[in-house]
Amino acid sequence: MANKIALVIGVARYANFNNLEKTVKDAGAIAQILEQEGNYVIEPLPRKLDATNESRYEFEADPKKEVKHKDLLARIKSFLGEQAKGKDALIYFAGHGFVAKNDADDDIGFFAATDSSKDGQNGLSFDIFTKLVAKSELKSLVVLLDCCHAGNLLERSQYQGMQKVFNEKNYYLMAACQGSERAREGKEHGIFTAGLLNVLQAKIKDGERVDLDLLFSGVSRQLQQSGQEVIRTAGGGAITLIEKARGDVAPVVFEDVCPYVGLEAFTKETAKFFKGRDRFVRLLLQKIDESTFVPVIGASGSGKSSLVRAGLISALEAQGNWLILPPIKAGDSPLMPVNEISRVLTQLCQRVDSKLEISKQIASGNLEAAIACLSEQKKILLVVDQFEEIFTVCPAEKEAERQQFIDLLVGITQYPDSRLRVVTTMRADFFENCLGYRGLGEAIQKHQVLLLPMYEGELKEAISAPALAGQYELEEGLLREILRDVHGEKNVLPLLEFALTQLWERRDKRRLTFAVYDVLGGVMGALNNHAKHIFDALQPQEQEWAKRICLMLVRTGLGERDTRQRQTKSALEQLAKDEALKDFQVALEQLVTGRLLVTGKDENGSAWVDLAHEALMEKWEYFAQWILDNRAILRLASRIQIAFEEWKDNQESELFL
Repeated sequence: MANKIALVIGVARYANFNNLEKTVKDAGAIAQILEQEGNYVIEPLPRKLDATNESRYEFEADPKKEVKHKDLLARIKSFLGEQAKGKDALIYFAGHGFVAKNDADDDIGFFAATDSSKDGQNGLSFDIFTKLVAKSELKSLVVLLDCCHAGNLLERSQYQGMQKVFNEKNYYLMAACQGSERAREGKEHGIFTAGLLNVLQAKIKDGERVDLDLLFSGVSRQLQQSGQEVIRTAGGGAITLIEKARGDVAPVVFEDVCPYVGLEAFTKETAKFFKGRDRFVRLLLQKIDESTFVPVIGASGSGKSSLVRAGLISALEAQGNWLILPPIKAGDSPLMPVNEISRVLTQLCQRVDSKLEISKQIASGNLEAAIACLSEQKKILLVVDQFEEIFTVCPAEKEAERQQFIDLLVGITQYPDSRLRVVTTMRADFFENCLGYRGLGEAIQKHQVLLLPMYEGELKEAISAPALAGQYELEEGLLREILRDVHGEKNVLPLLEFALTQLWERRDKRRLTFAVYDVLGGVMGALNNHAKHIFDALQPQEQEWAKRICLMLVRTGLGERDTRQRQTKSALEQLAKDEALKDFQVALEQLVTGRLLVTGKDENGSAWVDLAHEALMEKWEYFAQWILDNRAILRLASRIQIAFEEWKDNQESELFL
């Protein structure tokens, strides 16, 4: 008995809507490619007996053939409830979709049958379809909708149940357009179906496997500038529609690249592995169309930097009409990012007078006037990552500089038609710090993107889809085990990525296994066990230096609001006397090699050292205890350091001793 089955529907004939001549051709082409290349058993609608095989039905290609409501409902009920039970299933629908008001004056989405009326009579409501899907017991389900207003299934509040069902099961929905959009026709097919066919045919020709993440990204590129935006649910991204070709096709040599990023943020270089955040990428793209200043707010470890650096920047670069400035951070002084913005913008100019004008306008706090000096007419994106550093790193004595930096950024909100878009990322627990600054609290309240925790379906995609993209596989049942371990845990993404990276590093060829997962201690134990292993391998004197180095990279705040603080390598080296320098260097090298610390250079070429992620401060048990035991002295040392810097800034005046 076949394990893959597809219900392919094409409705061309309508009593109360325009006839759609291409839908039958669309459905026939999809049915053919699924049957011949994907090994699906096809259940067509409308259908007729195969002239050469009376035991099977084939697609009825006559565009005058009717598909009435009772037949449409009966076939979907039968398919979901009986025919596809326990199987890999697919439903494709090409035809009219429409929205009508119910008695409560709510907009209700419908699939249109031949006898459907525009008031919803004899239409198959999305609500009924959702309930039938929820009751189904399928191994997997893919739903492809080429109809107007298909996005209502995902976007309307009354259809949140659909997202819940698809997130909890291995189900996946891809719709031709958002709820407010109309699906359009091209020369031969509907635009969405043409995109599906183009991607499928190209991959089949190259002998490549086609999974849903690949299909979605390919169709999204096909639909750029079309007036439609393909959308999808978060669940089921690991489903394979068509296996790679066998036989004479030359074997594909896969690059051995880790599809996970550990404690680092995703970037545009690793964007192909950034999965599970599509709904927030779409929201962020919508927000930057509406506002010149968009703050991304979320808990520590929620993936704010990854959302912007991998999701947003990659999406904008794909559009081709954006100039992306290098992301900046607040640094030790608010004037550092101000100067960095000035430096980057002046580099875009050839004329000396324009360079001077840009510097002048930024110094005066008018970012829009500086942008106006550029001959480059593309839209411009400026990202300020880890915006909370403006509060955690900048001392109170530099309040005027902090206000200047905030005014510079928020001032762009006065120019809604500006080519510039400013996007910031900030930890949610620093929102209160923003309320006392002119315009900042209001701008956040009005334009923020609040990055929420992942649904289970999104977590599933974040785990399985990168592995598929890198041509790796998870041992049967491992995905369920990982999801069970992280269920209900807060701020789990850094720990999850770290554990997955460790799994990959100890993989069995191209397979991630249960045995390694158990050795690691699961998601919650992997980081602590790794850090403990690195630390325990050091000599006692080296361990003491490792502890001191780590504590130097923490800024202790009131209550639990500790944050990491980058230090220059020279500042850390000053801790060690000549006779201890070797132990210090070994400790630092091992912490960096073990990826607990990261290093780099600032714009002046000075080397710096930082914690790989704030998660270390809590999830590495040794480190958490060090912070607890030394909290009072750390806060005292921080205050002394601030006082020392103030004294140095004031020519070492006795008034500041």
